[in-house]
Amino acid sequence: MVRIKPGVAVLILLVAFITGCVGLGKPSPQARMYAVEYPEPAFKLLSPVNEAVRVGRLSSSRVFSGRAILYRPEPFLLAAYPYDYWAAAPADMVRDLLARDLRASGLFKAVFARQDYNDARFHLDGEIVEFFEDDTGGPAAVIRLDAVVFDRRGGKDAKPLLQKSYRFREPCERNARGVAQGMSRAAANLSERLILDVYHSASRVSTGSSR
Repeated sequence: MVRIKPGVAVLILLVAFITGCVGLGKPSPQARMYAVEYPEPAFKLLSPVNEAVRVGRLSSSRVFSGRAILYRPEPFLLAAYPYDYWAAAPADMVRDLLARDLRASGLFKAVFARQDYNDARFHLDGEIVEFFEDDTGGPAAVIRLDAVVFDRRGGKDAKPLLQKSYRFREPCERNARGVAQGMSRAAANLSERLILDVYHSASRVSTGSSR
């Protein structure tokens, strides 16, 4: 009968325990990155405003400032998909899409992004307040943007030309890909509505609009 020394037995048990805990030899699940994607909205029968717009930096509430794909299974509770993430922070994705859509709309003389140094009469800023999957009333992707547009011709004391909250909710499947698809539809609706509001607000005060 082979006797195992106490020290060796402890070592064997320790190795077995570690192997069982960390799953040695098993590959770790690969992280998946999702982006909000949708076609540029089309605007017809609208005369361009002869002014430029700058899309400033969009901020976000602390809860939605990261890249985790969050879902709400019940009130007061938020959870995250363990291996799925947004390809960029929600505020950055939405900002880039808004700048793209404003340029593609053809409704303004020019559209500048935050890093551009060209001057623009109208400045668009905002905050992402909601960006998650809501399962409390049937799974849906929820996005909310609080936007504000300033007319810089009013100087430092200028009041907002437009200040409005945009919230859209789109049904989705209860998984990360489904959230990305639903969020893309919601963001497309938000972009179209916001651009039209910016356009109509700018048209009312712009004296150089071509009609």
